[in-house]
Amino acid sequence: MNHIKLSLKRTGYAVINVPNHFYLPMRIRILLGKGIVWKTTLHDHTKVFNDWDYMHKIFFTWAGFQKFVETSGFKIEKKYFDFGTLNHYSQPELAIEYLEQTGENKTKLTILKTLWQTINFLIPKKLRENMVSLSPGLFCASFYVWLKKV
Repeated sequence: MNHIKLSLKRTGYAVINVPNHFYLPMRIRILLGKGIVWKTTLHDHTKVFNDWDYMHKIFFTWAGFQKFVETSGFKIEKKYFDFGTLNHYSQPELAIEYLEQTGENKTKLTILKTLWQTINFLIPKKLRENMVSLSPGLFCASFYVWLKKV
């Protein structure tokens, strides 16, 4: 954070995405005796990492991350919340845009677009953000924020 603070212009923003290893699915995973290194259909960190050499060295709760930001001399200007991994880190819009640009895997593109449209119809993004903002530490797989120097 000191390096970011030194290189950031007074009018600039730092955009940070920090994984939340304590959101509900990870809490259940740990409760069931599985490690902190996670695996999903899109990401498999277990192929590269073990519990003792995982790339994430510091783990934050939402409250702890807010305190870290404040102590580092920043304030949160904007924050983005969504359920699980639908946050900025693995936003389906990014995957859809990539598949459209590359023209690769049209079947996957069609399925992803249909699923994403259905999710947004059933639970619109603004409603999801409001629901998750009640307990981001429990429902978000990461914290995505825009920071400004104090």
